[in-house]
Amino acid sequence: MSQTVPNDEAPLANNLFTPLWNWQPPAHYKRVVTIDAHTGGEPLRIIVSGLPPIYGSNVLEKRRFFKQHYDTLRCGILLEPRGHADMYGAILTTPSNPLEADLDVIFINTEGYSNMCGHGILAIAKVVFETGVLGKEKHDTQVVRMNSPSGMVYARATFDKETGEVTQTSFRNVPSFVYLQHQTVAVPGLGNVTFDISFGGLFFAIVSVGMLPVSQQLDITSENYGAFISLGRKIRAAILQDSSIKIEHPFESDLSGLFGVIFTSPPHDPKNHSRNVNVFEDGEIDRSATGTGVSARSALHFARGEISVGQKFTVESIIGSTLTSMVVEEVQFGNFKAVVPEVSGVAHIMSRSELMYDPGDPFQNGFLLH
Repeated sequence: MSQTVPNDEAPLANNLFTPLWNWQPPAHYKRVVTIDAHTGGEPLRIIVSGLPPIYGSNVLEKRRFFKQHYDTLRCGILLEPRGHADMYGAILTTPSNPLEADLDVIFINTEGYSNMCGHGILAIAKVVFETGVLGKEKHDTQVVRMNSPSGMVYARATFDKETGEVTQTSFRNVPSFVYLQHQTVAVPGLGNVTFDISFGGLFFAIVSVGMLPVSQQLDITSENYGAFISLGRKIRAAILQDSSIKIEHPFESDLSGLFGVIFTSPPHDPKNHSRNVNVFEDGEIDRSATGTGVSARSALHFARGEISVGQKFTVESIIGSTLTSMVVEEVQFGNFKAVVPEVSGVAHIMSRSELMYDPGDPFQNGFLLH
């Protein structure tokens, strides 16, 4: 079937490169279709088609099944040469409980699997309405209900009244709580580092840049991203190696463990409230302000009495994009006093792609360079 060539390429393509537009891969190539989006600069690759069936009665079972049987697909989709060290992805499936949810989501990254992903939720809400997965009704806003490994998440899309386009997305996160406060760990080359641990769908160690050694009190900018990766790796490793610090989710063992280290500082723009950067897993760095991270921070600032219910808290990322969090209610979560944060941001769709896997390609399952 012939395809339409973009107008600005038509003269050249019609003379020489028309076969590029019409080419179809050999039948023995495996093909995976994706839509790429980003929230505040942090990418999300959503797998649209090309995956085998994923079995399980809930999203955690589905994730275990995918990890056991198809983890090489995760690697091939996110790692180089198709992705990069900081790539993030999402697998959408039909809901385990269709009367209560619209879809299940499994979050994947280059190191493995995430229990929750705030920027990903915001991007998915944008994509499912813009592409017609969920129909747009005649309302200013509309909700999509997602089963995530951390629990049920309600995301809301806000539409432009004239164009119908999604202009902003937000989500009401799982209960977020402070796990440990005023902790200290000895970090090689840094000395004692003070931190708090808070949960916002994932567990984070939260470190004020101003509490680091003077030589490491760096501005949170893209020029210093390498230094923050090094700091984050060192601090996370020291916390994980400290046998006195146990990070255990009160209900789901799959949600236990330290995901990342968030460094905080004052904002660059005085109309915002703070600036932060999240270094997670083995040195990945979030370009956005981190949806789960600002949720964890909201719980911490609420516990300190620094913010109240209904008060907006806007955080800048390492590249200057922002996410806004607001505590909407207090709840009890096991033995923890928790809050329910609502996080909002702006997502954009970047591309629709077809990834191809040549069986003879020695790197079809990807590789990773940090």
